[in-house]
Amino acid sequence: MGVDYYHCEVCGESRYEEYVGNCNKCGNSLCTSCLINKDFNDRYAHHYGYKFDSLNPELMKKYQDEGYCLYDSDGTPYYEDGEIISDSGIDSKYCPFCSGEKIDEALLFKHIVKKYNIDINKEWREVKKSK
Repeated sequence: MGVDYYHCEVCGESRYEEYVGNCNKCGNSLCTSCLINKDFNDRYAHHYGYKFDSLNPELMKKYQDEGYCLYDSDGTPYYEDGEIISDSGIDSKYCPFCSGEKIDEALLFKHIVKKYNIDINKEWREVKKSK
């Protein structure tokens, strides 16, 4: 059994999977050490969007369509009502990219290229010539 490591876009460190999640708004990978506004009760600052609700058949169908296994073969639910099925990422209020404390350089690069209609192949050739 191996251990999975995930990259934090803020500090650049690779950490165990339980210490890195994705922002539910921008999608950047963040470790729990780099989150902002650490006033949360949950140590991972996850935004829990998926909760089991046996009285809501439309929601249960949606979860099953997304691949969540909710019932065993005889129809017995794996979860109690209100129990968290899965977290849906780190809440954006804890994300340094969403708050503006950290710049997403890749996103900024794409924006500048599009805004100023820059030919990146031409620019890259110029960079290579100058070296």
